[in-house]
Amino acid sequence: MDQQSLERIALLEAENERTEMEMNAEVETQGQNQTESVTQPCQRAKRVRKKQRALCWDEFTSVGIEEDGKERARCHHCGIKLVVEKSYGTSTMNRHLTLCPERPQPETRPKYDHKVDREMTSEIIIYHDMPFRYVEYEKVRARDKFLNPDCKPICRQTVALDVFKRFEIEKAKLIDVFAKHNGRVCLTADLWSSRSTVTGYICVTSHYIDESWRLNNKILAFCDLKPPHNGEEIAKKVYDCLKEWGLEKKILTITLDNASANTSMQTILKHRLQSGNGLLCGGKFLHVRCCAHILNLIVQAGLELASGLLENIRESVKFVKASESLNCRRHRRTFC
Repeated sequence: MDQQSLERIALLEAENERTEMEMNAEVETQGQNQTESVTQPCQRAKRVRKKQRALCWDEFTSVGIEEDGKERARCHHCGIKLVVEKSYGTSTMNRHLTLCPERPQPETRPKYDHKVDREMTSEIIIYHDMPFRYVEYEKVRARDKFLNPDCKPICRQTVALDVFKRFEIEKAKLIDVFAKHNGRVCLTADLWSSRSTVTGYICVTSHYIDESWRLNNKILAFCDLKPPHNGEEIAKKVYDCLKEWGLEKKILTITLDNASANTSMQTILKHRLQSGNGLLCGGKFLHVRCCAHILNLIVQAGLELASGLLENIRESVKFVKASESLNCRRHRRTFC
């Protein structure tokens, strides 16, 4: 070979070596990149797998290693220090949190009790004077179901029985109060007739002062009164009511209106109460006439005397108002 051929062969071999070196460098770079991409997820995984801190540490603060060489933590609620070395774990702190007197306990929702629900419903009907069908209102049931899905709806017949049971319980309590009451009881009685059914009704109310010097008013009877509405029947009804409540020997006064039947009634009732030595001063102060009824009679009599004058005043007012409206109409016609 001549000199030119040898130089060309040497140049080709040099170019081949350079190409191989560049290819090897690219392979090494790709390998390093792959290694880095693999190690990064591993490091992230290690970070995710890092041991989580116990929840009890949210209520403790580490105070470090003390003189005895043990690490302790202070409770946020009571300030007590507990040993918290790794060998002890967190059981000591968890046990302390369950017994810590200063730690606010989480509020526990009371379990639904159908019996308590019925008692409270009967109280609502009594206190707010609601009809028995209140428990069957669609929106009331929807609200109860929203507040507690376990709520069981009841019908009007059920709530009526609950109200009557509550009445019997409260009645027994009041009878016991009257039995222990050492003072006297005053009564008021009112009678009236319904305009639609012409049925007579009577309401007997007791008034007494308890040991705390508080005036109490309790209805003893609210019922219909069958005819005839004479003094004998009214006296019998009131006396039976007093016997039912155990008050036949504890009556001081009874207040009635000025109806003639009431006058005869109090005479008959006084005789029955005197037979059992249940009246003071022989019943001299038993009958008290109703001041409001007397005042009403006075006002009605006065209005009857002044009815002619009142009629003239009404007619004068009508004339003045009619004249004003007439003048307004004329004024509008003039300027319109």
